[in-house]
Amino acid sequence: SLARLRVACCMHRGQCTTQQDAIHVAGTTYQRSNLLPTQTEVYSDALFAVADGVAASPTAARASRLALRTLADLVGKHADWSYDGLIGARHVRATQQALCDALVNKRLAVGASTSMVAAQIRGHQLAVVNSGDSRAYRLCANHGIERLSHDHSERQRLVASGEMQEGRSYASIYDALSDC
Repeated sequence: SLARLRVACCMHRGQCTTQQDAIHVAGTTYQRSNLLPTQTEVYSDALFAVADGVAASPTAARASRLALRTLADLVGKHADWSYDGLIGARHVRATQQALCDALVNKRLAVGASTSMVAAQIRGHQLAVVNSGDSRAYRLCANHGIERLSHDHSERQRLVASGEMQEGRSYASIYDALSDC
């Protein structure tokens, strides 16, 4: 049997003039300047995602909204794309391809991009995927926080290879995304 989950979400535009980010909560995609804390109950077979539109890219808001709607559609239609039927890297790659296809002939949208993190829960299973610097964390019973994903940035690549030390200051160019 599926358990019921109580889920809360909210969003705030921040300093940008438009909301460039989008969130997807169990079948509904939101993109609003200010979404007050909203609580809902869902069964434990649900997809949750955040797309953080890359501010330096054109039409970041469109990219984030389109990416989440496409991802949700692909996860629903193609559970067979992963060995356990949960979200996987193939869903993310297909979402990226669909985003490119949708925006390729839109002169003002060339280069539109978003980072993304998504979690799918089914029963007692959890699958997490991410691209860019959008991260997934788990709040543990002991009130600790565990990071479940890693950034796709030049800094993270250099830290992983031992060429940089975690926590030290480096030029901001190393914060550049390697994937989005």
